[in-house]
Amino acid sequence: MKQAADPASLAHYAVLGNPVAHSRSPRIHALFAEQTGQPITYGRELVGLDDFETAIEAFASQGMAGANITVPFKTRAFELAQTRRALLTRRALRAESVNTIAFDHGQWRADNTDGLGLVADLQVRHGVALRGAAVLILGAGGAAQGVIEPLLAAGVKRLIIANRTAKRAQEVARRFGIEAFAWDELVAAPATQAIINATSGGLEPEGVTMPRGFVESGLGRAVICYDMMYSPKPTAWLEAASGAGCAKCIDGLGMLVEQAAAAFAFWRGVLPATEPVYQQLRKDLAEQAALAPAAR
Repeated sequence: MKQAADPASLAHYAVLGNPVAHSRSPRIHALFAEQTGQPITYGRELVGLDDFETAIEAFASQGMAGANITVPFKTRAFELAQTRRALLTRRALRAESVNTIAFDHGQWRADNTDGLGLVADLQVRHGVALRGAAVLILGAGGAAQGVIEPLLAAGVKRLIIANRTAKRAQEVARRFGIEAFAWDELVAAPATQAIINATSGGLEPEGVTMPRGFVESGLGRAVICYDMMYSPKPTAWLEAASGAGCAKCIDGLGMLVEQAAAAFAFWRGVLPATEPVYQQLRKDLAEQAALAPAAR
């Protein structure tokens, strides 16, 4: 019989966000820990919208080993990491966004693993060739900024960003040296092999409201449509893309697992195998979808 770990020897981690009850990160990291034999616990921490800085400082002072940061605190985590003179990876510096922090005896280390997760999911799991590709990102918030640098590093030749607030897209585009389009100009945007939805609108019943004509001219012509969001059933945005004729529609579950694996390695120095965990989460989602009608 396997002996339980001494609680005093466990390293404690959690995901901090608002909302956070839906997060599958505790499930993912529990599976990683079981697979690798790493002595950790992992929980969820709901943080008040005005309380992030106080909450994470308290979390660190209680002897916690590290944290994942989710919406809407990734930018504030970056700002706090700078204030604390944390050791920031190039990815986090370029993104100006942090989703992973290690508390190493008072010296914080901070990273953004979102882009690593996206690239790994696209290239390894789904066999998408990014080198030389043209890619359009919808949205210019923290989710979008976190993946731009890794996409460019993977060899994307032409990267375009579009946002409802054109000024925001232009600011991000200048910082990364990429192209920007206003939302209502999307119909005139050049054809791209892949379109990535980095907005949260994919989970809304009506999906992301796209400009007139873009569903057919943009989503319909894309080889790949990727939604960073995921749910038990296809998101409304992916349904629209599939209906328009997009050849391959992918949700963000794989990105979630891959970015978690990169965070786990950042903390523990061990990179877990992701495919078994991804398949388990797919099974979990399928079971949830099957139960959904009875829950109404």
